[in-house]
Amino acid sequence: MLPPPLVRRLVLAPVVVVFAVAFIVLSPALAILALTFGLAARSRPGRMRSLRLTCFALIWFIAETAALFVLLGLWLVAGFGGRLRTEPYQERHYRVVRWFLDVLYDGAERAARGDRRAGAHARGADRPARPADHRAQQARRAR
Repeated sequence: MLPPPLVRRLVLAPVVVVFAVAFIVLSPALAILALTFGLAARSRPGRMRSLRLTCFALIWFIAETAALFVLLGLWLVAGFGGRLRTEPYQERHYRVVRWFLDVLYDGAERAARGDRRAGAHARGADRPARPADHRAQQARRAR
C-alpha cells in the first residue's frame, strides 16, 4: 500500500535524496572496505563482488537522484502536477524513466563486466533466461 502522494513527494523523495548523498559521500570509504574484503576473501580471484556491488549501488543512487530532480522539475513545469496526465507530459515522464532504466542496465552490465550470460551458467541450458521465455516455453508444452 502506497502512502498518499503528498507524503511521497514531501517526505519519501527527500529521504531518498539524503540517503543517496550519504552513500555518495561514504562511497570512497565503502569502496576501500569492499576492496579489502574482496582481497581478503580470495574465494574467486578477480571477482571482487562486493566492490562491483558498491559501484552498482553508487550508479543507482546517482541516477535515482538525477531522475528525482528531473521529475521534480517536470512536476513544477506541469503546474504542480496539474497537467501530468496529458500526453506530452506522460511522454516526457516515460523518457525520464527510460533513461533511468538504461543507466541502471548499463551500470549492471559494467558491474558484471558485460557478462550477461552469467546467470545462464548457473541455471543450465534447459531453463529459460527470462520469465517471458518461461511463459513461452510453458505455452509450447501445453500445445
